[in-house]
Amino acid sequence: MQIKQDGHVKFYTENEFTTFANKVGLQLDKSYITKIRFQRKEAEKYKLLLNMISDEVRNGYEIQIVDDEIFITEQVLNLSFVKILQQKQFYYLEC
Repeated sequence: MQIKQDGHVKFYTENEFTTFANKVGLQLDKSYITKIRFQRKEAEKYKLLLNMISDEVRNGYEIQIVDDEIFITEQVLNLSFVKILQQKQFYYLEC
């Protein structure tokens, strides 16, 4: 994750993050998606924003309004890495 100058957050893709990790000796072990759900009061504040985004985006976040609360679901990419160990080479000298 990187915070841009305008305050927006840039999330790295799996490929970008794996490339960074490989440079420091880590190898991707597994990746999977989980979801986290946020709940906020005063849903009226968010209705104007909801009218400004496409149905595709709205559906992607599973946005739901119940009474005065808004529920937003975010998908989270989880990555697990392992350390790449250098193979030790042994040389034997017969005397």
